Amino acid sequence: RMVMGKRVSGEGATTDWTVRLRGGGEFPDQKEPLIGAVEGFESLDARYEEGEANEAFRRKIKEIKAKYQGGYRKVKGDGNCFIRGYLFGVFESLVRGKGMSGKQSLTQGASHVDGRMFGYYMKMTKDTSQGGLGYSMGAVEDFYDQMSNMLGSIKDGTMTMDMLDTTMNEAQVSNSLVFFCRMLCSCHIQTNPEHFAPFLGLDEGSPESVRKALKQYCTKEVEPLEKEVEELEIIALAAAFGVKLRIEHMDSSEGALNHHDVPDEPGEEPEVFMLYRPGHYDLIYPSK
Repeated sequence: RMVMGKRVSGEGATTDWTVRLRGGGEFPDQKEPLIGAVEGFESLDARYEEGEANEAFRRKIKEIKAKYQGGYRKVKGDGNCFIRGYLFGVFESLVRGKGMSGKQSLTQGASHVDGRMFGYYMKMTKDTSQGGLGYSMGAVEDFYDQMSNMLGSIKDGTMTMDMLDTTMNEAQVSNSLVFFCRMLCSCHIQTNPEHFAPFLGLDEGSPESVRKALKQYCTKEVEPLEKEVEELEIIALAAAFGVKLRIEHMDSSEGALNHHDVPDEPGEEPEVFMLYRPGHYDLIYPSK
């Protein structure tokens, strides 16, 4: 696990570990891929094959197999599994759709997503007096550039699935992209206080006190790498990308397998599908 640094006062998103993301340090050896290859569900079968307590899991795995015959892609469990898996799913859908700006799938394709990323980058770096977060451009520019370069390669057709697999398994690049996604979550939460402050019980007081409380929450709970993602961040990240997500819940509860969509609104079909089991997220692929 990476050692977290302390935030430099007033800068936002400038920590000791951002130096590491920029190449100023090393990551621990990877004993497993950050993003695995698509496979069958045999490893899940093996994990829950014994014990009466796992009966509900075994029943739900059967349901998953029936609905998601396209397979299962493991994501490393390092605190970033949801963000890394969702981001890979977005990129993968764009690559398979060739990233054409006129593509109906994925809300008009990579050009649309790239435009959204630029908009959030501007919000991050705009002065607070203008409704931005006031982060220094130097603090987040490298991470935004990494995201923009990925989307640019998809738009111009040079990104292949093999290249995507390789890139998302390079620790420095992959974690830089994850960090930018955390900043997206933070930005979306802080710039939409009317939606998120009540969710956190932070909606009492003046607008300025609410803004400060949200900033403090994001600084501590959203932005640091490897911090476990909660429902709030899932909602914020899907909203920032504008790419609908479906999460299938595999747990020990009675009853059938259930899912929820983010955003939970009628209309577009989900583009990314993920499997949640206690404390972890992986990617799954619907039957064709």
